[in-house]
Amino acid sequence: MKNYRKSILLIILVFSLFISSCGFENEYSEDETVSRPPLNNVDNESRVDFSEDEPLLDIKGKDYGGKKFVIVTTDGEFWEATKAETLIGKAVRERNSLVEKKFNIEIEVKVETAEEIYSGATSAKSKGTHYADLIIAPANVQARLMEAGCLLNINALPYVDHEASYFDKSFADAAQINGKLYLLFGELTQTEYSAFCVFYNEDIAKKTGIDPNALYKNGEWTWEAFLEYSEKASEYAENGFVTTSSKDDFLNVLWATSGNRFFGDCADAPLKIPSNEKGKEILSNIRKIVKSKRFGKAHGNDAVTSFTEGKSGMLLCRRNAFYSICQSNVDWNAVPMPKMTAESEHYSFVDGESLAASVPNNIEDSDFVGMVFNALLASTSRVVTQSVENNELYYYWVDNDMASAMAETKKYTYIDIAIIYAYAVKDIATVTTENIKTAYDAGIAPFQFYHSTKRQFELYAAEHF
Repeated sequence: MKNYRKSILLIILVFSLFISSCGFENEYSEDETVSRPPLNNVDNESRVDFSEDEPLLDIKGKDYGGKKFVIVTTDGEFWEATKAETLIGKAVRERNSLVEKKFNIEIEVKVETAEEIYSGATSAKSKGTHYADLIIAPANVQARLMEAGCLLNINALPYVDHEASYFDKSFADAAQINGKLYLLFGELTQTEYSAFCVFYNEDIAKKTGIDPNALYKNGEWTWEAFLEYSEKASEYAENGFVTTSSKDDFLNVLWATSGNRFFGDCADAPLKIPSNEKGKEILSNIRKIVKSKRFGKAHGNDAVTSFTEGKSGMLLCRRNAFYSICQSNVDWNAVPMPKMTAESEHYSFVDGESLAASVPNNIEDSDFVGMVFNALLASTSRVVTQSVENNELYYYWVDNDMASAMAETKKYTYIDIAIIYAYAVKDIATVTTENIKTAYDAGIAPFQFYHSTKRQFELYAAEHF
């Protein structure tokens, strides 16, 4: 990125006047997982002031005599950041230390692949042995664990304070069906940092005379405006836009921007299901986007490369792709996902590769797990979240406008748990992701299909939720 060092020094100077206490790199995988930015080194003046004041003082404590609390995760770089002298490393280390002191325990982090986690948890279930106290892994793997009967209903876990300020209640409400919550999203898993957004090439934007951020601020950043801009952008690039998603997954991303979840908390009461007429309007917009001649064919890693090489005017992908973009020479900025219409709201999809937290159902002591889990939620909110924000601020945002824009991309994080579960459960996929695809292919509203298959899901939900 141009003027990188100068811009970083400017940001630190400006923000240090009023911020005293105020991610994470992997290669793209074939399943299109977006990388984290690295945990940068930072001097002591930039660290958050850690103390055991609120909110841990109000949490019930107990001396467990050095007992281990085992966390199994795919996210080794973040959870093993305790070994690094970095801003986030210090935060994770201090967070863990506060919790360990609170209960006289040892937090042990085991890093495994998604398949190793699935195999280990299912094997432990069949043998009746302990596997872990907490799992942090991609939501699509967690959905498979739920289907295999390996997860505990978090709503039944004692000592988890659902009314506390640090508990992400909106995410929890969106992730439960029939009052049962198996996957928890939020600050502990950095959910907001993996929601979808739109990156755009600023040089191309200047040439078109259109500013996507101005459209967003004026409430005019709709899919219609997006397509109009992509037409202009394609005059200066090979493609108007590309996405890291496959076509079928992209349909889910686009559908989510309508804000129409397939099910609410109760399977018998679908939430915000539109009329067939409204469904046709949504599908019409989706069809225009997918069939646009300005939609480049590259996806996954190739889509990011297309954008960073200036071949595409826009890139639609998870927010935490910004690190790969920062390593390029492209001048860029970002906006939230477009609205379906001028009158609707913004919604930024969370896909199955985003991390979620779960508790295996063969834990040895539910009180122990509940207390520590609750403390991790509290101390993450107090300690880690601010450090993640500081890490971005000090090292990646070139000016206040970019910092403000990237903050906006987190505001509309949106979870449709039915689509998350559809990665693993055929009966749910039938009335969600397959429903959208079938409706798209057939050209009629999805809920003409929905009503004929809803009963199938209701029977499944009654048994599993």
